[in-house]
Amino acid sequence: MDFGSGCDANKIPNGDSTRDVPRPQLGDIEYGGEGVYPCVEPGTIAVTFDDGPYIYTDDVLDLFKEKNMKATFFVTGNNLGKGAIDDASTPWPAVLQRMVAEGHQVASHTWSHQNMSAITQQQRFDQMVHNEMAIRSNIQKFPTYMRPPYSSCTAACQADLATLGYVVTYFDLDTTGMPPVTFFP
Repeated sequence: MDFGSGCDANKIPNGDSTRDVPRPQLGDIEYGGEGVYPCVEPGTIAVTFDDGPYIYTDDVLDLFKEKNMKATFFVTGNNLGKGAIDDASTPWPAVLQRMVAEGHQVASHTWSHQNMSAITQQQRFDQMVHNEMAIRSNIQKFPTYMRPPYSSCTAACQADLATLGYVVTYFDLDTTGMPPVTFFP
């Protein structure tokens, strides 16, 4: 992203900036901080997906609808060559609207999937604000939960995310390489 305007990270989404939107504390979970790993209710799990929406997301939503289950989708604004999530010529606006309409949580995974520990403070703010702008243009609000790409977020990153009013969320089980999930009737 440091080498030219053609990079996804350097595209700017449509709409007004969210940078100066007030960000009061919502709920009891600390903004920034070391992050949330486990579910707080014993015996429960949280099913999450990173990097979308993408070509498989509608199929995932169909399955969750069939089983009456909910998930959290940590969305990126413009990566994987898919186009920006606020581009009306793509399927992504409708997919995000469907997520919300069906009761799923939409959360941030940054604008273009940059390593939040390896970029400058200004770049971190741009990554988050640009994704907020794109998400808000689709669902008229933006999230307070985010998962840092690569699960990488230094103390400086955590402080910046606290300033922006984000709860940092990680995972404690990565299913890469695991067999497919089976749902019981």
